[in-house]
Amino acid sequence: MNDSDLVSIILPVYNVQSYIEECVNSIINLKYKNFEAIFIDDGSTDNCYNILMNFAKKDKRIKVFHKNNGGVSSAKNLGLEKAKGKYITFVDPDDYVTSDYIDYLLDLIKTNKAEVSVSKGILDNYNMKPELQDNIFCYSSKEALIDILTYKMNVAVWNKMYKKEFLDKHKIRFYEDVFMGEGFNFNVKCFSCANKVAIGFHKTYFYRRDNNNSATTKFKIEKWENAIYAVDKMKENLDFKDIDIENAWKFARWRTNVDGYTLLCITNNQNNYPEFKAKTLDFGKKYADLAFRLNCSKKDKIRAICLKIFPSLLSKLLILRRKFYGVSIKN
Repeated sequence: MNDSDLVSIILPVYNVQSYIEECVNSIINLKYKNFEAIFIDDGSTDNCYNILMNFAKKDKRIKVFHKNNGGVSSAKNLGLEKAKGKYITFVDPDDYVTSDYIDYLLDLIKTNKAEVSVSKGILDNYNMKPELQDNIFCYSSKEALIDILTYKMNVAVWNKMYKKEFLDKHKIRFYEDVFMGEGFNFNVKCFSCANKVAIGFHKTYFYRRDNNNSATTKFKIEKWENAIYAVDKMKENLDFKDIDIENAWKFARWRTNVDGYTLLCITNNQNNYPEFKAKTLDFGKKYADLAFRLNCSKKDKIRAICLKIFPSLLSKLLILRRKFYGVSIKN
């Protein structure tokens, strides 16, 4: 691919010194060379900043900015402010990418004349098999919204690419009062404004599931309360005159409550937060039928059945999955 277009890779960094070198090395080894990697150190208290500065001394494409801790959304917004690229992509600093990460997403967005490109394929601790055959197509705004709201694609901003001009035109930025589900909100706003979203399945991103400090492995009540708030805030960017979109949003709210309840149980925090447990479990049971009404994934249908019949089974199944794949988490 022609490397004429500058691509900005934004990475918000906070206390990930155990993983940051692997992440940076994967970016340095990208086949596509015309990029800037913007690392926003959000007040890390470990050695992240020094590690990054050592990399920056050796590679001028690596740019490091330090700020007082203000949360992941403010870090990403600062990255967008500093970005000079025509295209934007995000990477979490405890993850890593394959050498064709930019090539693939950039080809998707340019070939299909889309505002956003997405790869649904993800490498993780549970599945390292490459996608045998790619399948490329485009979504309309509504199709993309329903897909992400019903969790048929990952809701985060990594594994996606955005036209910078498009983000600026529609003033799309991260809500700084949202620190759990900030990417979900960002994508919903993007898809609401986009004419076309290009979709592929080639796996170029490794998502780490064994980071003990991740919000998806370590239960923190303030984060999950914020996640539910974030889904409610999402309504600002949705057209509820369309019943399909409204129902898809209801599913997103259901799934967020279920994920919060499940992690609470996996980490044995049920007795510490009885009100949160009762609220999320009741919500999960009440709206479990959405998983069937909206033709969601088999996994979400299993979630719904478990919640209706035997709620504690859901967390036990997820714990068994971790053990089967050798994913060690200290809760």
